[in-house]
Amino acid sequence: MCLGRTHALSAGAAYAALGEFVFHQRPAVLLAGTAIACGAGVLPDMDTVGSTVARSFGAATECIAYGVRAISGGHREGTHTGVGDAVCAGLAVLAIALEGVHFRAWHHELSAGRIVLGAYLAILFGAGMMALRILHRGNGRRYLLAAAAAGAMAWTGFDAGGIAWAILLGTAVHCFGDMLTKHGVAWHLVTTVATEWNPEVLTRIIHEAMKARDFPAVVAALKVLAVTDPVQAQAVYDTIEIGLQIAADVGE
Repeated sequence: MCLGRTHALSAGAAYAALGEFVFHQRPAVLLAGTAIACGAGVLPDMDTVGSTVARSFGAATECIAYGVRAISGGHREGTHTGVGDAVCAGLAVLAIALEGVHFRAWHHELSAGRIVLGAYLAILFGAGMMALRILHRGNGRRYLLAAAAAGAMAWTGFDAGGIAWAILLGTAVHCFGDMLTKHGVAWHLVTTVATEWNPEVLTRIIHEAMKARDFPAVVAALKVLAVTDPVQAQAVYDTIEIGLQIAADVGE
């Protein structure tokens, strides 16, 4: 069993490591992306009423959870798949694409895309803070901080190109975390628990992911390989580390 705090921490750590050591992001972008990834780290559990993300904004998110549970088929079903990860990221892409769609309200022109994106980010920030027990005794202050941060990002367009990637990474890390538990999940390619993965297949997946520069997939596959074959996982990790060091030396 994985708790919300574990999911949020692992997703945030994965994003922070990639952002800092692979993509060399600016501090502000790194901080924003890490915060989004923390929230996305608990987002797949929106299929369960009573989960951290379902309670993040009270009745509003609980109502969403009821709908998600009905559509996804229950806990650890639709939202815990590759399709679910893509949909979570795609919602952010859709919101950004709708930025140019406006409507009038209260004698003002408002952007539908910015409103949707702001609401989505508010849920992510609120869920992340709740999972990490930030302002956990003051719901009102947490709501206000999450809404303010989300509104600022949505209205300024800050790091708009990285939001979907942070969400995709966070949800993928969540799925792999649950995959390592006893019950497992119906994840991207198989419906099995980690102990049934073939180390040779995992190693090929890692190599192909490296070629495609799909670093979240590399990290996730390494986690599973570490459970099935720790020695092989260490050997693959050492090879990757040496390769990255050589690439960095050549780049200099």
